[in-house]
Amino acid sequence: VYNSMDQLSKSIQVLKEARELAGKSNNDYAFLTTTLNLNDLHLRLGDFGPMKAYCEDALRLATKLEDNESIAIALRGLALYYFNTGNEIEAEGYARRSLQKSLAGNFKEHIGKAYSVLAEISILKRDFKKNIFYSFKSDSIKNLLLNESVAQNIHTLEAKYQAEKREQEIKDLRLESDIKDLTIGKKQMVNYILGVTL
Repeated sequence: VYNSMDQLSKSIQVLKEARELAGKSNNDYAFLTTTLNLNDLHLRLGDFGPMKAYCEDALRLATKLEDNESIAIALRGLALYYFNTGNEIEAEGYARRSLQKSLAGNFKEHIGKAYSVLAEISILKRDFKKNIFYSFKSDSIKNLLLNESVAQNIHTLEAKYQAEKREQEIKDLRLESDIKDLTIGKKQMVNYILGVTL
């Protein structure tokens, strides 16, 4: 909630508390998630100092848990730390490792983000050909994810439409059945009255 309200300092405070609780309760997954989120918030704030420790903690824990997606995220975090502190060689090494891990796991979003980091590093290295190549790759992944999202939304809307259509058909059938019941009841009442009259 604090993230969505752009109250990042409050978000960091709450995440630190959550991380401490996760550590006390030996909940590795919660500890890993909060650590990666803390890293992301410091990146957003441009406060690069704590990022290295958070990413190294996350990388160690993700490796222990064999969580390849979190490994890819932690490696990209280290790449961003080194990029923002001016060490393009380390940054590129970690970005490439993040890309390899993302490709191996087919983590499309993280593949795109790794290419994006490599594109930024290429500018720092003044390698504009590679920048164009990596930017193209990153944009291709973004478009692929957008197309998948649109297709998923269309599928969801189609399913919703079909469900509503079936529901309306059921209502129509019930209404038709009620009308038939009323008609039959009316005919029976007329026949009864005629019988009594006769």
